[in-house]
Amino acid sequence: MSNPSVPPVVPPEAILTPEQIEEIEARANAATHEPLVKTRYDHGGGRMFRDGEAGQRKLVIDAYDEPDREFYFHALEDVLLLLATLRVLERERDELKAAFDRYADHEYSCAVTDEYEQRREKGCTCGFSEAARLMQEAR
Repeated sequence: MSNPSVPPVVPPEAILTPEQIEEIEARANAATHEPLVKTRYDHGGGRMFRDGEAGQRKLVIDAYDEPDREFYFHALEDVLLLLATLRVLERERDELKAAFDRYADHEYSCAVTDEYEQRREKGCTCGFSEAARLMQEAR
């Protein structure tokens, strides 16, 4: 059995493509966004229902144990939150890339050598300091 506190190593080829992310988002958006009702079995599992028409309940999941039941109960909400977080991180990445691209033609020495302090004292406004600040905030 694997240790749940140690995340598995994900090979680079297993990282989702933009198309796969869009497919996941489409499935999450197409799913029913109605509240689930959970019941609990004595052994910890349970069923999850959605209330249907005329008081009928629609069975969604019948889980044998509590961890599975809780995982499925929260899966849709978790996927939507992960997708929203991914979008924020993508936007921040794009902003950082744009900040670096704006100053890509500036001399490299301004950012990494002692010349940087001299140039800054003379009023250098190359923007590498802005990009460095954005990188620091992103951490």
